Amino acid sequence: MTQRLLPWAIYMTAAILVVIYVNLFPVWQGLSQLAAGRGLTVAPIVAALAVPLLLMIRRRRRWLPVLLALAFAAGGLLLADPLFPAKRIHVAEYMLLAALLRLAAPRSLGAWQRTMVAAMAGALFGMHDEMIQGLLPERTFGLADLAVNACGAAAGALLVQGGSGDDVKPEERLTDLPWPFWAVLFGVVLEAVALPAFRDRALPLWSTAPVLAAAAACFLLPPPRSAALRHVQVLVVVLGVALALYPVVTHVAPLSFR
Repeated sequence: MTQRLLPWAIYMTAAILVVIYVNLFPVWQGLSQLAAGRGLTVAPIVAALAVPLLLMIRRRRRWLPVLLALAFAAGGLLLADPLFPAKRIHVAEYMLLAALLRLAAPRSLGAWQRTMVAAMAGALFGMHDEMIQGLLPERTFGLADLAVNACGAAAGALLVQGGSGDDVKPEERLTDLPWPFWAVLFGVVLEAVALPAFRDRALPLWSTAPVLAAAAACFLLPPPRSAALRHVQVLVVVLGVALALYPVVTHVAPLSFR
């Protein structure tokens, strides 16, 4: 029972971390202004990268995941808005979040697929981060910020894989997941791309229709036979369906999406 509940406890922790991240941004922004430069916001990222790198070198772990992590982290830093250096901290934040998520991914998926699941889930949590910011005054939803979060998530998941030397062969294949699962992910991407068109007004309730339709298909069709694949499907569907809450909030509050 404990082993079954642990992954979901990690997911709840990740959700709490997202809320903390949203509220910590003004703190990082203030510290960045005090530092009068970019060093303060880059330092946590450098530290987060250095520890697993040193462990890997000491234990002769695998280089490829860590090199890919470096590439994603660098990409996240480059994508961050240069007018707001504090936003670079999102790379380090989502590295930490994805590192936790990878611990929750089913081991039967193998090393690389566990990393993929953690990166996907991290990007979805990052979408929630941006949606919350879109509802707050003096904050905005940004596609570039969403990409920064996703890069950080990929970097964090890859670092855990490289630093731990995880090389478990997969017993299950993510490609065996039914098409509605992939449709949920595609629907989230469509929603993210469309949202900037609705700035300064309430989000239309139909904006999450593709995600909700795909999620409904996931539950109507037979579930995957594998417990590991069912786990991944439920995780992604829950995170996707939860995005429908934000348009409702903009109508009930009412709030303008920024």
